[in-house]
Amino acid sequence: MIDIEFDAGQTELRAGARRLFAEAGGLDLARGRIEGGDGFPHELWRRMVDLGHPAISIPESLGGAGGGMVDLCALSLETGRALIATPLVPSSVVAGRVLATVAADHGPAAELVRSIAGGEAIVVPALLDVGGSWDAQGVEARLDGTGDRLRLTGTKVLVPFADRADRLLVTAREGDGVSLVLVDPGADGVTVAPVSYTHLTLPTKCRKWWW
Repeated sequence: MIDIEFDAGQTELRAGARRLFAEAGGLDLARGRIEGGDGFPHELWRRMVDLGHPAISIPESLGGAGGGMVDLCALSLETGRALIATPLVPSSVVAGRVLATVAADHGPAAELVRSIAGGEAIVVPALLDVGGSWDAQGVEARLDGTGDRLRLTGTKVLVPFADRADRLLVTAREGDGVSLVLVDPGADGVTVAPVSYTHLTLPTKCRKWWW
């Protein structure tokens, strides 16, 4: 067990998040998503953006707050307390930090990270193939071709917020290695469909997509 001690700023971040989630309905909000409806907390997400939550783990050089794991822990304690399901972790933490590692050499990636930090874009990872393996050997989707004639084929499952995402960050096998590909979920040849999932607070359960 790790004993984490928050500083004054992290304590205030946690307190502010607790107030926000309580005002949004707290556990009643989660119950409402379980019982039906749209499922995506639009107004809550907008308020989280206004408070800078999506920027917490993004480097300052890319429009973020430059926070670390303890800052995320402070916020995550409160999202967990209220059973709040938002794109914060898949988009800002996972996709955002991955894209930030290549931003210096890739202008479009840098702009996308800035959009994630500002809450203008949602990018979610699409990592799991039908075979169910999370490691590199289990990647079944394929990227073939060269230049402008690339072709991506395969199926990804359990992609959170795929129906709300502006881009999907997809793992695909390319030659002897694995590449990451940004995919527009609204592009021709891409289909997003719901699948049954036990995490009842995720919007419309979860998503499977193929292209």
